[in-house]
Amino acid sequence: MDGIQLSMFDMIQGTKAGEPVWIQQANSAEWFRERFQEQVNRGSGFEDGKIRIYAAAEIMDRDKLADFIQQEHGIGGNSIRDGFADYNNRGMIIRKWKSEEVKIYPWGKVRDEVLRQIRNGEFLTKEEMERIREIREQNNGMLPSPHPRMVYGT
Repeated sequence: MDGIQLSMFDMIQGTKAGEPVWIQQANSAEWFRERFQEQVNRGSGFEDGKIRIYAAAEIMDRDKLADFIQQEHGIGGNSIRDGFADYNNRGMIIRKWKSEEVKIYPWGKVRDEVLRQIRNGEFLTKEEMERIREIREQNNGMLPSPHPRMVYGT
């Protein structure tokens, strides 16, 4: 276990043939980063929410996009693997289950992660990309605007 700093809280001890077996658990920073990325990749949780966020990312400046993502998520939350995600005016709040540990990601940070995932081809699944292609075919190459009653070209 060279190069890894562990505490007794980072390990679970079990036995295998009478000898100790140590299983490293993710440290807090890694746990929060993974859950944050998963939650961003989930989208807003509303039908076509990821598609609206993707469409907004194509046309909005950074500040407006952060505001749009906040509005798309609204106020609320959901359970996540080993924790909870909440949304409010402060941002996306990730909490560990049965823990006092909480991390708040302001909406600007959420926007930056959305843009990073889009840039790296991680934001949309193949099925969602196909859905966007179908929507564009049905609308002469255009996606519905993230704003009601507006349409824009790509």
